[in-house]
Amino acid sequence: METITDTGLDHRRIEQLIFGTIKSKLLLCAVKLNVFDLLDTPANSENVAATLKTHPDNTRLMLNGLTACNLVRYKDGKYENTGEARAFLSSKSTACITGWLAQAARMFEPILDNLETLVKNGPMPPGTDTHMNSEAMCEFYTHAHAQTELAGVAAKTAGIIRHLPEFSNMKRMLDLGGGPGINSVAIVQAHDTLESVVFDRASVVAIARGYIERFGCTGRITTLSGDYTRDDPGKGFDLVLASDTLYYQGGELERITDRVYNALNPGGVLVGIHGVVTKDRTGPGNMVLGMLPDALMAQGELPCEGFLAPALLRAGFKQVQTRKVFMVSNEMEVDIARK
Repeated sequence: METITDTGLDHRRIEQLIFGTIKSKLLLCAVKLNVFDLLDTPANSENVAATLKTHPDNTRLMLNGLTACNLVRYKDGKYENTGEARAFLSSKSTACITGWLAQAARMFEPILDNLETLVKNGPMPPGTDTHMNSEAMCEFYTHAHAQTELAGVAAKTAGIIRHLPEFSNMKRMLDLGGGPGINSVAIVQAHDTLESVVFDRASVVAIARGYIERFGCTGRITTLSGDYTRDDPGKGFDLVLASDTLYYQGGELERITDRVYNALNPGGVLVGIHGVVTKDRTGPGNMVLGMLPDALMAQGELPCEGFLAPALLRAGFKQVQTRKVFMVSNEMEVDIARK
């Protein structure tokens, strides 16, 4: 006869994995309806529904759900954004990341909807506009990186650079694979005279020029189009920043680090900032899960921790310091190499 026993465990963590789906869908619904734009000041559910032209009772339920997610506060019959929602989810904020969230969800959805098929049969051929190296995806990632950099990553990056002992004497920097150029903007704003060159593919630097102009840095930041895996960025740089970009292996990484070494003046500094996973590739959780859709489609995995320093030493850098730094939402590996 079967007996009932107590496992001594609970399944709340397992349940939360299912409830997490509700949370993500609720957030995306609120983003699409521009709910957070209405809640920078307190509002009751009736006024929110009237403005959005939505169902009153279900609007209230949505707002209660957002409150349960700690994105909204409820007090005296009114709802209001939390500090995080005001900073990152209201389009009035320069740190708003809703464009990145909505587009990322659109990218992930068809992959995750076919998760069982992918696990059984392997990667499906990506569409011409969905491969990571397609022009459409590069354009998307450039704007997405702009949002995350404006949401705090660029300020953190500039803080790392600003604390280099060589920083005050630097004259020229190369922003390798610099995307939208926001990191360069933050760094030159922290220095009186430093100039930067944002080097990336032609379609990307065309977007970067718009951001550079927006922040009034056209006099100090220029762009150079090309493929840094093949093309020479020039010489005479005191600083090379390679942020979230050197995800290569073997000979290709070696060629890039050789090229970077030659681009630097004697005494120059390379700063690399990259997402990495543990040696067994099972953590950190946000890194493993964040890259899972791309990995399932055989479009790349993050490198293991410590991947960059050996290549830099082989290129001739005399000293490489590696540490982990928390960059707003993720812990990143930072390599500082001196020529």
